Amino acid sequence: LTLGFAAPKKLILGVGAVVTFCSKSPQPADVVFDHPAGVDTASCQSGGNVFGPPTDSGNIAAFGGDTTRNINNIPYTNLNDCQSRRFLTPGIYHYHSTLFPSDTYEIDIQQQR
Repeated sequence: LTLGFAAPKKLILGVGAVVTFCSKSPQPADVVFDHPAGVDTASCQSGGNVFGPPTDSGNIAAFGGDTTRNINNIPYTNLNDCQSRRFLTPGIYHYHSTLFPSDTYEIDIQQQR
């Protein structure tokens, strides 16, 4: 699942879901979780598999915001503009950005039946 800050306010997903956050904006974004401890490893790799080998967990530091990656003046999503997280623990994860005025969004991770 790929998200930006124009995502649905609430998502319900199963344990093990990988959420990819992408930024097409000229301004960098970050993703700050209210409870980052349950946000497991999975990070985008430049030029590789978008879900890459696990390399990071928890909050996502500033990424994206590079307006030089355009095709015919149309921005496109480069893997450097994305960061992913895998959710292995059931619970409700709220997130927002601290780099611009952002609503709070919710990812509800439920045990699969």
